[in-house]
Amino acid sequence: MPLRSGKHGSSHIISIKTAWGEGAIKSIFPLLQKAKTVKIACFTFSSYYLLKHTNNTAEVEVYASNIAVKELVRATFYKVKNLHAKVILIDDHAVIGSANQTYGGLHGNIEFMIITDNKEVVEDVKRFFEHLRRRSSLVSG
Repeated sequence: MPLRSGKHGSSHIISIKTAWGEGAIKSIFPLLQKAKTVKIACFTFSSYYLLKHTNNTAEVEVYASNIAVKELVRATFYKVKNLHAKVILIDDHAVIGSANQTYGGLHGNIEFMIITDNKEVVEDVKRFFEHLRRRSSLVSG
């Protein structure tokens, strides 16, 4: 995917947060609680903390290189070799940051993320998830 520069449309960035794990992630709880679809991409997924705060009727997909969930969770899991991105798509909002979906990434580490509803950025993120789907293998769902 080519690097694009310049302004991304007329939409705005809703929020930019820097925080220690849990503090940053809590800022997306209102979006998760109303979500219809949630897609998560990260290197390691071992904590269902985010999913516990997601609307029970939301369709959830998780893309990760390492999946280590000890309990059954309501999501479809895809394994993607060499995935290192940390991106979440919640309906028409993109969340881009540094946290893996692990205990440390959500509770203890100093993490940074950007939340945006910018239409061009959200469309780029949707295309990214389409790319991941083509490169992934279904683990459970």
